[in-house]
Amino acid sequence: MILSSCSKKCEHQNIIIDKGYAATCTDSGLTDGSHCKDCGEILEAQVVIEALGHKEKEAFGVAPSCTEPGLTPEIYCEVCNKILKSQEVIDPLGHHYVEDLAVSPTCTKPGLTKGSHCETCGKVFVAQEEIAMVDHKVIEDPMVAPTCTKPGLTQGSHCETCGKVLIAQEEIAPLGHKVVEDPMVAPNDL
Repeated sequence: MILSSCSKKCEHQNIIIDKGYAATCTDSGLTDGSHCKDCGEILEAQVVIEALGHKEKEAFGVAPSCTEPGLTPEIYCEVCNKILKSQEVIDPLGHHYVEDLAVSPTCTKPGLTKGSHCETCGKVFVAQEEIAMVDHKVIEDPMVAPTCTKPGLTQGSHCETCGKVLIAQEEIAPLGHKVVEDPMVAPNDL
């Protein structure tokens, strides 16, 4: 640059540093620059740094239960900590009623009365109560008499419903042959 009447070129002996500043999430910044104090010439231009924008981070929310409200996650900037989205209340879900069917008792298992509970949280509204087992339905197994060659069986019994043996039949040994002697008959008697 040429100075007024002397027509001398400025040698930029008095340089001023133009201090820059960092961009933030919402405001732009500037790089460092410099200019001559004497002539005002910009020696290094400052450059605009665009705003960085928020760096979102999600804080934990709280899930609602059947009876208690929950909270949505809070969203904030992890750089400047500004809350970008506040937590909101989530209404309780309410119970999901499920009917527990009655179970008839048998001779091997007790039964249950009808009941109900919440499928989500497990809260019992009507407790099922145990019903005592029923008696076996007895079927008599008759005695089988042994023969000379085949064994027999004692009388026993079993349950017609479940098949459980209530009184086991025991084997009776075969009787074996009983030798009978026929009297001798004279040939004339025939």
